[in-house]
Amino acid sequence: MKDKAVILKYYAWGVALKDMGNLILEGFTYFDLTSSGKVNPIYHTPVFIMLKVASRELTQDRAFKHSFHSHGFRNNMIYSMKIPTK
Repeated sequence: MKDKAVILKYYAWGVALKDMGNLILEGFTYFDLTSSGKVNPIYHTPVFIMLKVASRELTQDRAFKHSFHSHGFRNNMIYSMKIPTK
């Protein structure tokens, strides 16, 4: 039952980020391995999450509140990039 609660928190996390305008995209990066059943997506599949935030501190706050990270299913790492605006 704990796993179900973690997944529900994950969906709520995504909806909250979307509503705040922070979530640009999120998705698995190893489609061929997960679709073939060769890996368990919860523990082994890298996920790419792109957020739009004002600072690295906000990025850390958002990324480390991700339920898979906070419950030990995944270790989120942060890479920063600045996208120039016109």
